[in-house]
Amino acid sequence: MRFIIFLLAGIILIYSTALNAKPVEADKLYANPDNTSLLLSPDGKYVTSYRRQEKEQTLELIDLKSNQIMSIAKMMLDITMHDYLWLNNTQIFISVEKDSINSSLIGNLKNRQMSMVLIKAQGYLVHPLPEDPQRVLFARKHGKNSDRHDLYIVEINDLINDDFSNAEKIKHNDKDTVVYFYDHDFKRVITLEFVKKDKTVKLKYIPVEGGKWKDFFEIKDVDYRLEPVGFINDEKFAVLTNKDTDKVVLREFDVKSQEIGKIIYQHPNYDLSSAGFLPDGKLDFVKYSQHGLTKTLYFDKGTDRFLKRLTKTFTNQEVYFVDKAVYDQVILLYVNGSDQPGEYYLYESMKDRAKLLLVSYPELKDIKFSPSELIKVKASDGTELEAFLTMPKEIDHSTLLVMPHGGPIDVQESDRFNKDVQYFASRGFAVLRVNFRGSSGFGKAFLEKGVGEFGRLIEEDISAAVNRVIESHSFKYVCAMGSSYGGYSAAMLAIKNPDLYDCVIGSFGVYDLPLIFNTSNLRSTEEYRETIARTVGEYSEDMVDYSPVYMSDKLKAPILLIAGKLDDTADFEHSNRFKYMLKKRNHPVETMFYKNEGHGHSTWGGDMHEAALCYDFLMRSLNLMLPDKSDDPDYYKALGDDYAGIADGYEFGYEDEEDHDKSFDYYKKAAEFGHGRAAFNIGASYHSGDPVEKNMAKAVEYYRKAADQDYSGAHNRLARMYMEGEYLEQDWDKAYTHITKAQSLEDNPENNIMLARFYCTAPDKYKNIDECTRLLDIEQYKLVSKHTAQKATMESMSAISWIISEGKFSGDELIRIHETVKKTFAFTHSKTSIKVVDEGEFSLEEGERFGESDKYVFFAENFDIKAKDDEKGRFGIRFTPDVPGVDGISDRVVIALRWVQTGTDGNKKVFNSRILFGPPIIKWPYFAEYKDIKEEGTWELEMYDLEQNKIFSRKFHVTPMDKEKTEDISVSQKS
Repeated sequence: MRFIIFLLAGIILIYSTALNAKPVEADKLYANPDNTSLLLSPDGKYVTSYRRQEKEQTLELIDLKSNQIMSIAKMMLDITMHDYLWLNNTQIFISVEKDSINSSLIGNLKNRQMSMVLIKAQGYLVHPLPEDPQRVLFARKHGKNSDRHDLYIVEINDLINDDFSNAEKIKHNDKDTVVYFYDHDFKRVITLEFVKKDKTVKLKYIPVEGGKWKDFFEIKDVDYRLEPVGFINDEKFAVLTNKDTDKVVLREFDVKSQEIGKIIYQHPNYDLSSAGFLPDGKLDFVKYSQHGLTKTLYFDKGTDRFLKRLTKTFTNQEVYFVDKAVYDQVILLYVNGSDQPGEYYLYESMKDRAKLLLVSYPELKDIKFSPSELIKVKASDGTELEAFLTMPKEIDHSTLLVMPHGGPIDVQESDRFNKDVQYFASRGFAVLRVNFRGSSGFGKAFLEKGVGEFGRLIEEDISAAVNRVIESHSFKYVCAMGSSYGGYSAAMLAIKNPDLYDCVIGSFGVYDLPLIFNTSNLRSTEEYRETIARTVGEYSEDMVDYSPVYMSDKLKAPILLIAGKLDDTADFEHSNRFKYMLKKRNHPVETMFYKNEGHGHSTWGGDMHEAALCYDFLMRSLNLMLPDKSDDPDYYKALGDDYAGIADGYEFGYEDEEDHDKSFDYYKKAAEFGHGRAAFNIGASYHSGDPVEKNMAKAVEYYRKAADQDYSGAHNRLARMYMEGEYLEQDWDKAYTHITKAQSLEDNPENNIMLARFYCTAPDKYKNIDECTRLLDIEQYKLVSKHTAQKATMESMSAISWIISEGKFSGDELIRIHETVKKTFAFTHSKTSIKVVDEGEFSLEEGERFGESDKYVFFAENFDIKAKDDEKGRFGIRFTPDVPGVDGISDRVVIALRWVQTGTDGNKKVFNSRILFGPPIIKWPYFAEYKDIKEEGTWELEMYDLEQNKIFSRKFHVTPMDKEKTEDISVSQKS
């Protein structure tokens, strides 16, 4: 970054005020930032920002003169935007992917409106060539199915039309070319080539105006770091390396001799992470990490002074230069710190002002987070260490969480914003993180000091920091928690200091050091063992003396073990063995072994679930008091979210099987903390009779509680019950109130299509065919995403069945409904009858061979159904539609079906209303399962064609399993 700045008295900043500290709601914390990928237009008039929202993703344009924000490009959620950049003052290049197909677009800006056009040429943009704003450097695919690319300088309009007849082709031998780059300062095209024969990476370059390709860099297997940075001049290249030095330093690389030359710059205490040069070959800047923050040292005096001013303004925060425009007069800055999730500022040199432009996380902007304090410590052997202590604010459980990082080699703790740290600090816990020996950024000697120190000097380093903190702060409890190596370290800290630690949490950890070397045949090879030895140290029999699996008898504290069954980094067997040994000794151990996770979580939902589990474990194992609602309503809500998340894990089987008893208990706890969805789920349990006894009064009570908490699903459920008269007396006014409230809270397919059903089946006071058909039209949902359209289609299958079965329509109204249904289900005939093939009882016969379909086997024509403890048992009908004179595979019919249940008290309820659609020449099944029978009564199967003709009806008398057997099963499940 280079620019000249005339310094004025000070920088004027526009700040946002922060509220008092409060517990952070997990779904706001564990989330992607709302605003990312900010870029300045070359003329400095606009800033573009990528924003992902609930129903769409957008590219937004900020007019810096008026501060107006406009959406200039909207994309479905199914589309992945890989990258975008300004080509010139009016055109933007966007790279996207949909259904595994990569595409590129050009956005044309005119009158602050942007029109998008698809680029017909296949390939990728190498560089926009700012000196030639109407042309770009583009790698065009050599052929439709080719992996090779040809390199061109081409006019933007010709690129759009895939017309390269006038383009300038840059010739080269692309046999081994992997990718192209462009050195803007030296105007050189660079290729990266990989020679498979000797596994060599080569870099070549050619001046963009033409000439001969030159080899200038070659990398083979080395045992030190070597990373290209950029050209200094024609003969020299800069590299970051720690060859023959302790720290990573910046050195020259001689192109002719291919030898590493003199040191350009080295920091006395820290590894360099990157560097930049000016066009004249002078060093512009270097970056390194100091005290957990990325620091940038500029060598232009004006720039350096400006950066120092920024550092004073943004105390204990990192300041990044994101983008610049108009000869560096307009600069985009990004600010981040331990208590600052991230903000973007715009600095204008003429005004000498930095104003707040956007925040990364709008939902977090009013929260005052806990800052981290740097602590310097000396280990027992005199090694100097850095640690970070984050203290809670208003809520304080007097508990220190010692949180070792993973790795342990070549990983570093920082003073940047840390979601896990802020989660626990906001809930009343102090968090300590230590850059123990082996951590990166402190030189090669410090790095190598950590090799082979599992359970030894690393844990002594952590203990030195813990002792320092305990000397200056008073804590009632101390717990250790960590992930990967941190999980191992947490266990070892408690094993080595049994009287200090009150609880342990280990996630995705390694607990059996010898097992690391021989988990599988692959891991027993010499090459693999050498790789592992560079972290763990050489294999030796005394590793059992530093393995928690073999030292479990020394652990006093209760422990929570979290692991992923698909983990191929810290094999699941580590956690399984540790659990086995602890259980064998009757040691208090809890587990959460995720069946579909590897070494950590693939979604924010997984991170939220794990954080909530850990919080719950800490509160229970330390017997900490939960707050009273009147004391802290914000904390109350955050807890409700946490406990609902834990319940979800048990309800949906994050482990091997669902545990509905546990999920019910946690949902009930969450409901006590005012969580609407949890209250709804409790109501649903009483409604279905699983896992508690059916109780409709309680079901409605909890539905109403959930509705009072503005949970849209509860309003939807109550609307349906009022529409159908299920338990509640039919009331269309109340149904309308609830369904419109549901839709206003959440505009989704479930609520929209339930509202459509309402408008089509309600009395004349509310009947509205226009709105009904509009909401049923699937095309609008396709614009959001494929998943949303699929969900809408499934919802409409039930709604259409209700509409056909219950609605009262004129001929014109029915035609309009047919037109809407045809858009999705493409029927050719609206009138049909059926021919019964089998009716009575059936059994599901699963296919035994790969690719073999399941079958339904008819075994009794019986209409008196007694439920059995048989998961494969079914009752119902198998039939074929009958349209006179029609038997083609291309013909389509739609039939509405439903079960009407009548209890012994005479109350009726509709169950499983849906449509079937397809060709009339195949057998169609429609069944209910034995497990669906909850009480004695009559089930009537009704069928209607699209003309609303009732084309079939069959009654079954049903009886649930006898009461004694049901109670036995219930007890068995709970145990």
